[in-house]
This record gives sequence, structure tokens and C-alpha cells, in this order.
Amino acid sequence: MSARRQLIAALSEDSYGGIATLHDVERAEQLVNAYRDEVLAESSTASWTVAPADTNRRAHLLHEMALGDRWKSGDVVRWYATRGLTGLGVRAARHDLAILRDSGAITQHDEKGVRLYTRNIQKGSRP
Repeated sequence: MSARRQLIAALSEDSYGGIATLHDVERAEQLVNAYRDEVLAESSTASWTVAPADTNRRAHLLHEMALGDRWKSGDVVRWYATRGLTGLGVRAARHDLAILRDSGAITQHDEKGVRLYTRNIQKGSRP
């Protein structure tokens, strides 16, 4: 049974837990349809930006990090902007850096008042 049908069934039970009438089912269907229309209307007016998949973006960032020395979250935000990745700010940069750090691809360096990241290059590997 589809999620839509399950919602209609759940909404169509009468308040006493008895069998719903055809009128109850029609009313539940109207409510589900109205809710769907609201969600579609909201999503069509929202300003969605389509960015590459997170893993793809992080792979490109990791490659770029091999070309540079040390990276801060602000550097990553600027890198996003140069790639046209709108809607990504410091929070996304910190998250991306943490994911790369946790995977072992980069190393985190905490210095007085600043957190920096460097790429881990294994001997004999290409960046």
C-alpha cells in the first residue's frame, strides 16, 4: 500500500475507531491532496540550488587541497564560490573538512586561534 493510501486510511477512521464511511474517506483524500498541493507550491517558490553530490564535491576539494598548502574553512568557502557552489557556507565547509579528516585523507592542525587542514599524501601516490 502506498504511503498516500496509508495516510488516507489513517485519516479516514472515525473518532470512535469504527468503520469509516465513504464521506470520511473522501474527506481524508481531500486533506492529503491539499497538503500535497501546499508542499508542491512551497517547493516551487523556494530558491533551490543544485550542487554536485556531496561525495563528488569533497573529491574535487580533496584534489584541490593537494595543490595548496594549508586550508582553513574560509578557504573552502571561497573555493565553493569560485566553483559556483551557491548556498554553501562555513558550516558546509567545516562539515566537508571533518568528513575528509575522519576518512584519513587530510590532517587537522590546531594552532593558537586557528584550525588548519593539510592533505595526506602517501609516498608514491598521485594527488
